[in-house]
Amino acid sequence: MPDPGPAALARLRALGTVPRPDDPAGSRSLKTAAGRAGRVLVDVAGGRVALGWPEDADTAWADDGLALRDRAATRLARTVAAVLRSCWPDADAPPYPGGAAAVDDVLAAAASLGTIGGAEEGGQSASWHAKGALVTLAACGLIELDKETGAVRLGRAVACWNDVDVDTVRQAWGRLPAPPAEDDR
Repeated sequence: MPDPGPAALARLRALGTVPRPDDPAGSRSLKTAAGRAGRVLVDVAGGRVALGWPEDADTAWADDGLALRDRAATRLARTVAAVLRSCWPDADAPPYPGGAAAVDDVLAAAASLGTIGGAEEGGQSASWHAKGALVTLAACGLIELDKETGAVRLGRAVACWNDVDVDTVRQAWGRLPAPPAEDDR
């Protein structure tokens, strides 16, 4: 019999009876449903919560189908690396919520890594691949993309990263592709 956790969360959402996290009974319902799904609740901001991974989870990517193993995943990894560095300017600070970055700066940072999926460095195809990756990353909740202003921010999924994930990225922060300097724009 499948684990009732995801079904319990879906049922609460479908019935429109998702309890408020500040209501003690509702908070218990949410925590129970999240626990059955193998997840935990993470306070994000303003009384809102998001699903996160327990501290003993292997990584923030576990069981979400984001295994980084093919060319499409390489484009996603390179683009998320560019977003992380562009939106997280101080590695000593927590990554979420970070700051906003211009999409063009993120695309330039991603292109600085060289070819993306066989595209030539700096070419139009590389930019298309990175733009497509931004849409995918936004759908996954890793980033928030504001098409009107041309800005990108780190998404709520980043707020759910456990300490091991954040420390891993923090150690590599200096090697992540940086956005262009003000003088280079």
